[in-house]
Amino acid sequence: MWMSDYMREIKKQFRDRYGFIPSRTVGGEPCFEHLPDGEYPMKIDGKVDYVRIVEGTISCCNFKKRRR
Repeated sequence: MWMSDYMREIKKQFRDRYGFIPSRTVGGEPCFEHLPDGEYPMKIDGKVDYVRIVEGTISCCNFKKRRR
């Protein structure tokens, strides 16, 4: 899977699984103005990625759950 496809899937899951409403859609891809900070587990390409949002930045490809 290309990284651009991976990011597209993350954005779709923010919309479809977590219920965030995109501010606009470009070429069928949801775009968000703001996503709340947090960790969002997502199953992508057969693996669980613990996607994190920190101050508006997406951190992905976190396949092991962080210890708290």
